[in-house]
Amino acid sequence: MRSLLPLRLAVIIALIAWLWIKSTATDPLPDWRLGELVVVVPPAGMEVENAFETELAGLFAQHLQVKLKVVPLAIEQALPALASHQAHLATAARSSTDFPLRFGKPYQSFAEMLICHGTTPDDLDELAGRDLVVAAGSAQEAAMRAAQRERDKLGWRSRPDTFPDELLEEVADGKLDCTVANEEQLATARNFYPELGDGLDIDSPSEMSWAFAGDGDPALYDEAQQFFARIKQDGTLRRLIDRYYGHNERLNAVNAEAFITQARTLLPRYRRWFEEAADLTGIEWQLLAALAYQESHWDPNATSYTNVRGMMMLTEETADRMGVENRLDAHASILAGAR
Repeated sequence: MRSLLPLRLAVIIALIAWLWIKSTATDPLPDWRLGELVVVVPPAGMEVENAFETELAGLFAQHLQVKLKVVPLAIEQALPALASHQAHLATAARSSTDFPLRFGKPYQSFAEMLICHGTTPDDLDELAGRDLVVAAGSAQEAAMRAAQRERDKLGWRSRPDTFPDELLEEVADGKLDCTVANEEQLATARNFYPELGDGLDIDSPSEMSWAFAGDGDPALYDEAQQFFARIKQDGTLRRLIDRYYGHNERLNAVNAEAFITQARTLLPRYRRWFEEAADLTGIEWQLLAALAYQESHWDPNATSYTNVRGMMMLTEETADRMGVENRLDAHASILAGAR
């Protein structure tokens, strides 16, 4: 009788090979028409960009009437992931020829700024001898490569696993000589580090657009262009940009420096009362403190020409309703204002 051992062995080997292939293979990207859109957004460490692009992608998903799945990735990972069909599109992309991708029309343009500790040079040619570091794979590194085409001696170091805001903090602290960040990133950083100057425009702006696989579904690309045309026309895009970036135009360096100083000197005196109010109301103490700063700059004796008074600038009517006898009592004002 013929032995079944070789047959059984072949079956086992085939089964092992099938299981290995199954375990190493990635699931194919589903057709977005089936109800799910996979979108690459900036990583969580880039808080403003991540939140802005996630909301923008959410509006696009609503436009398509599908669910949204976001995949936060650093830019050096985003475009390769898109090219290998791990997502339907990638947001906040600067046009590149490194991958076979298709880019939509730009919806934001950022000037890229050189900023140095102390004095920023008036020209990139004056950077000789200074240590310039940019985030690896970032739009800033792409901007530097573009600038290098006209200045072949221009050099820098690329640091992986970091973000422009972290490098700006190092420049402000004197731990790093120079870096490059876009105008909004720099403006946001100046809210915390007013000593950072205006910087030098390196004349290589980042035109942000959505990227699609070159051999991807052209219908999705067309839908995205129609979507952007609509939100530009009806003002949705402008309002969204203002919500996430508009504060940089409304807060000047003097106001930012004053807030930082008072947050370090005045806020610690009252923090325990804001925390008590948070426990009482369920509202985060940081939000209550921010409201109090907006009202009185944390001055318990503040009084306006309309006779609202105290830390939370209570009216007489509100104070009576909340049972506050002395509106200049900071503790009572904070609890009443929170309630």
